[in-house]
Amino acid sequence: MFKKAKIEQNKTRLAYGEQYQDSDLVFTQEDGIPQHPDIISSWFPQFMKRNGLPRITFHGLRHTHTSLLLKSVESLKLICDRLGHSGIGITSDTYTHLMPRMQKNAVEKLEELIFLATLGTKWAPKTQKSLQGLTWRS
Repeated sequence: MFKKAKIEQNKTRLAYGEQYQDSDLVFTQEDGIPQHPDIISSWFPQFMKRNGLPRITFHGLRHTHTSLLLKSVESLKLICDRLGHSGIGITSDTYTHLMPRMQKNAVEKLEELIFLATLGTKWAPKTQKSLQGLTWRS
């Protein structure tokens, strides 16, 4: 879709000639001048519908982006930088509701890593879901 938009933008650039103001942005006015940041919120829902994409606001993409990075256990500092937040506290405070489930997932991953590291040694878990039930392997 971006390639198609770029082709259309190039056609418009040619039509405008020297009056076209190349801002090197994806979303511009017809003559290349950057759009006001709020303008995308008015046309984005129709764009999504017209292209058969899920219903989501443009700002919702920002939250989805952040949620997916957090769930993939990406660095909070990296996420903060990508969002343009002044500090990780803002990022953490905004996305705190995702943290409890992420903590549980992190513990489960750590358990799996510990178990993988200990398999073949004298300690082996009965189950990979709990630290209880460790047995001595002879």
